[in-house]
Amino acid sequence: QPADVTHTVFGQQASELVDSIVQNAIAYAQAVTERSFRPAFSWSIEHSREADYTPSLATLVAFVRRSLAQIERGRRTRDEKLRLAKNPNEMSTADMRKLIHASPHVDYSDDLSAQQMRALASVLLEQQGKSINRSLTGLVAAVEQALVLLWRHLSFFISTDSGEQQQSVRGSLSVPSQQEKDTLRSDASIELPPLLTLLAGLKLSNEEFATASNHMSFIQMLVRSIKDLVLRDISN
Repeated sequence: QPADVTHTVFGQQASELVDSIVQNAIAYAQAVTERSFRPAFSWSIEHSREADYTPSLATLVAFVRRSLAQIERGRRTRDEKLRLAKNPNEMSTADMRKLIHASPHVDYSDDLSAQQMRALASVLLEQQGKSINRSLTGLVAAVEQALVLLWRHLSFFISTDSGEQQQSVRGSLSVPSQQEKDTLRSDASIELPPLLTLLAGLKLSNEEFATASNHMSFIQMLVRSIKDLVLRDISN
């Protein structure tokens, strides 16, 4: 069975690189829509309605959903690494060798004693745990940005007058017709509630983030705003 590369140092670095690229793309979209709003994503919030060449609201929804799963997996992996860093005696000699060999910053020597290997493994595990925590901080910030984009785009596509929309839309994006707006409302009522429920249950601790309460308050405000927008338009 192939090894799970996400648990290696190289796998972790590759994962961080991918996360960084996606987060930069989200941050760029947020920046270009911030002052005078122009949509950067098409109105489709259901993947089967997406155009192959245009990022859509479905892209944002999938990113947030995937990020929440990554946050939970990252937390478990981080906690286990930090636990082992404090209890290196629980690691087998083979596992310690594998960990040390995988580190690009350590020249492994067969002359290392078991005590030296445990000390080195403990340091490496603690470094990896801290690195994962930095990635988690970046993911939370990216989720916030994606939610801001989702809320602003939903508000624009659902509530803005078609004439104003036409002036704001550019490039390959198009203004949704009234039928497409109705489709967006219907799709949003199906796609978003499970995701909003997950976000409402997201808990951040001060041990993980220096401003955990601010992050949670901001995310919950966005959840309420998106929910109010979607439910309001369903009920009208």
